[in-house]
Amino acid sequence: MARNPNRSHRIGPFLFVTIPLLIFGLVFAGVGLALWSQAQPYSDGVTTTGTVVGHERSSSSDSTTWASVVEFETSDGQPVTFVGSTFSSRQQALGSEVRVSYRPGDPLGARNLDDDGTILALIFVGIGSVIAMASVIAMFVFAMKRLRRRIDDQVMQRARSTQVGSDADATGWDSSGTDFISGEDRGF
Repeated sequence: MARNPNRSHRIGPFLFVTIPLLIFGLVFAGVGLALWSQAQPYSDGVTTTGTVVGHERSSSSDSTTWASVVEFETSDGQPVTFVGSTFSSRQQALGSEVRVSYRPGDPLGARNLDDDGTILALIFVGIGSVIAMASVIAMFVFAMKRLRRRIDDQVMQRARSTQVGSDADATGWDSSGTDFISGEDRGF
């Protein structure tokens, strides 16, 4: 069966778009999951209350963001000050109490559980998941259409071969007197 050359060239551009989108969506969701883990308490840590004592500023040419500077005391009374890992355009109020999670062996690696990390993580996971799922659905639909075309082509080919065979009698000659194999006319 001869393949339509116009069909095969459509695969490349389609995959050139959907595979990078799938990868982008998965990476975007992965970043969201990493942000989510930073906004969760340590499984082997201690959760306590801290106080926002300042802000660390980060500026670029078009925006300024802030991370909260938090102070808390460890379970043995040691004061610790750390900068939250999430920068946001919104500042937490000075003097406000926040939940803090830390590992007893590494209190400087503490996490501010009340910053905007959870919201940002959910946004990243949501957008990344939608992009990845849309890419997978598009690839599935494309594959099903290609499969359907192949099945239709095979059915049509079988129908044509069955039609030719049904016009022939047992001697190999059809009712018009033409040999369906060689095309020779018997002149009936």
